[in-house]
Amino acid sequence: MKDEIQTACRFIYHMLKKSCRLTEQQLQQFTNKMQDVLFAHFRHHWHLENPQLGSAYRCIRINHIMDPLVVKAAHECGVKISDLSLPKEFTIWIDPNEISYRFGEDGSINTVSIKEERNEGNSSFENMFLNRQKSHPCGMKQSKVNTMNTNIISVPECVSS
Repeated sequence: MKDEIQTACRFIYHMLKKSCRLTEQQLQQFTNKMQDVLFAHFRHHWHLENPQLGSAYRCIRINHIMDPLVVKAAHECGVKISDLSLPKEFTIWIDPNEISYRFGEDGSINTVSIKEERNEGNSSFENMFLNRQKSHPCGMKQSKVNTMNTNIISVPECVSS
């Protein structure tokens, strides 16, 4: 569980690093708090023998409304939600041995490989967001992003509250 949560939070960190209005220290604090919140939330909902069991419970979802776990982490570390500049539609599933994500409601589901991420370090996440266009204040309006599995996805506008 620890590896999956850390990988998912690093993914979110790199997604935010290019677009949010936080200092590096604030971004680190938010990422660390997000890990703490997820560890506490998932504690009794992690089923190695049946990874799909509880998948919806381990989902962080933003659908024009900020996920309560993100709100909690931001509140606990003194970060304003509006400074995060997260996508308006974003979902990440954190399951045993797999992290999957989707931008938009109709976007394709992509997988963050825990094994690849460990071997490549943070560069795999950084490369994912390098091609993002800066057409919106949060840098995320309908830009194309190369994912680790070389699919191209459209990234929706950010949400500020």
